[in-house]
Amino acid sequence: MGRNKGFSKEDVLSKSLILFWKHGFADTSMKDIEKHTKVNKSGLYTDFKSKDEIFIECLKHYVQTNRAVDLLTRHPLGWINIKDFMLLAASNEKMKGCFIVNTIREMAILPSQAKTVIELHIQNVEMELITNLKYEKIKNYSTIAQLILIFNSGLSLSLHSNPQLEASVIVNNFLTNLKV
Repeated sequence: MGRNKGFSKEDVLSKSLILFWKHGFADTSMKDIEKHTKVNKSGLYTDFKSKDEIFIECLKHYVQTNRAVDLLTRHPLGWINIKDFMLLAASNEKMKGCFIVNTIREMAILPSQAKTVIELHIQNVEMELITNLKYEKIKNYSTIAQLILIFNSGLSLSLHSNPQLEASVIVNNFLTNLKV
């Protein structure tokens, strides 16, 4: 019978995600992951082949747990879902912003599978934004969805560097002007 490894894959992903979110892919080493998770390298390699795999699994974990798509698929559809989606970037007390947006800054050096996870998530979010905009009978729904994504990316980066920003005021002003 095998020995209990003393850590969970979920715990390693949650702790590694914080490192990658804070320092990025390039500036997070396996030694950093070992130190932060308190799991030695051989323990990490029982569940993961490499830092790349840990990172990809962190991305998948984030996409599955960050609630963006859940917020955009609530009924009734409409502006309230879009607003709540945009405010999601300010809701995490530990890390402000969006892990996906932070990661996009390093797209040129990311493993190809990471790029696929990011692209699929962005496509899903854009599709759900369009669904909400169509519900509100917005004519240029595709263009407006792209504007929301771009604005949300800027807001996420701003919150990452300045967590004290009043996201609710910024989002309300943006949406008010967008609806004009």
